[in-house]
Amino acid sequence: MMDEELATLHASILRGTREYLEEEEAVPYEDEDVTSLSLILQDHVSALASATSEEDALAKLRNTVLRLNELNEKCNGELIETDQREDICAFLILAAVNRGFNAGRVDQTESWREW
Repeated sequence: MMDEELATLHASILRGTREYLEEEEAVPYEDEDVTSLSLILQDHVSALASATSEEDALAKLRNTVLRLNELNEKCNGELIETDQREDICAFLILAAVNRGFNAGRVDQTESWREW
């Protein structure tokens, strides 16, 4: 379950991708891709609930980042833009911190992230 700060970040990420979708004409993604993005982030929070160690949490993070890479690639690299990238990284960091992992609040996505 998401706390208020995570829910706010989640909403910001989705709002940004949906606004672009509504404002631009030739957008290489659809509302279902935004829904997929939302589900990946929700799945990550759920997966972290069962993490038993820092290493386990890191493996779950890697899986989430790879799923986001795949989704963004499907959308010609345009689903996750700079604002969304920053919010997604903040979301993933906070999700880990909330579970007692990543106490240093470090962006651990960089080695896998393609967005």
